[in-house]
Amino acid sequence: MADSALFGPCRFLFKNYYVIQVDYGVRLDQMIVNGQFDYVDPLITASNFPGRETGRRKFPVALFTAHGSMESIEIGTALHIGGYRPATIRELVTLGATYPSLQQNFGIVALGSKLVHPYWGFATCTGLTSHRINSSLWPEGRHLRLFSFEFPWYGRHRFAAVAL
Repeated sequence: MADSALFGPCRFLFKNYYVIQVDYGVRLDQMIVNGQFDYVDPLITASNFPGRETGRRKFPVALFTAHGSMESIEIGTALHIGGYRPATIRELVTLGATYPSLQQNFGIVALGSKLVHPYWGFATCTGLTSHRINSSLWPEGRHLRLFSFEFPWYGRHRFAAVAL
């Protein structure tokens, strides 16, 4: 059963909460190894995504779907209005490691960790995807990759968020 929420001018559907336990003391590189992803963008490293959090926390992650076309900044603002913040890469990786089949149904994006791509020249955010067919562009399996933060989203992805 899906619940509907209106945060500011943005309407979201969120279906479930997924409880994770994040150990922020573990290096991102090790978290990625623990997640057993089939493909990891080479720019997703501990040096490109340094963590500020410490300790170990257990909490639910909500997955929101935006209706219609929305920019990343609009989604982040709407989440804050609703009492959430975008998930970080460490929370995203932990979500993928804890629920490995989740990303086979839809892409999951963490807008809380950004990187200016050295080749593209614009901001990127992290996300989980899955490809069932091996192609010249993407290998088959579970992926941890970068998405453009600059382009609009059209409802094909879920946005991972944590209550404030």
